[in-house]
This record gives sequence, structure tokens and C-alpha cells, in this order.
Amino acid sequence: MNLTKSFFDNLDNKQFQLQIGEEEYLDLNLVEIKSIKSETIPNGQIEPFSLLFQSTDKRVFEQNTFLIKSDSTDDIHLFLVPIGANERGTQYEAIFT
Repeated sequence: MNLTKSFFDNLDNKQFQLQIGEEEYLDLNLVEIKSIKSETIPNGQIEPFSLLFQSTDKRVFEQNTFLIKSDSTDDIHLFLVPIGANERGTQYEAIFT
């Protein structure tokens, strides 16, 4: 599985489950897929992009590599960073460069 922007474009606004314990999961929605500007993209390299996930939980989990599950794709391991909270919960970001 190639984790490219086009791969995630098909998963926009989909729900995911973030594993936070042995048998505990947190619901996340993929709310934004954004290209990151780059002067040039060397041959064979992916387009830089970021993903923004929104949880409905107010807890903030430290940056870490998490297992992400979805009915729409195979399990994925992503390095997520909490970037803030809003009235709906906590937001997490993954960056691909």
C-alpha cells in the first residue's frame, strides 16, 4: 500500500479508529487532506501533504505512531501529532514529505 495523497483523497471525511490501548479505540474523522508546497519533487518521490484528523474526545494523546483502522482500507500505522482542541474534541496531524 502506497500512502500517497491520492490514496487518502479517496478517504476524505471517512471515519477511522485510533488504537489507544490494547482493546481501546478512539473515533477519528479525516477532515482535511492538504498539499504542502514544494519547489520541486525529485523523481520517485511522493507529493508532500498533510492529513488532519478530528476526534470527538477531549483527551489529548502525545505524539506517537498509532495503529489506525478503517472499513475503507487496510490497517495503517501513522505518526500523529496533537495540534489542538476545539469544541468537538482534539485534532491530530500527520505529515508526509
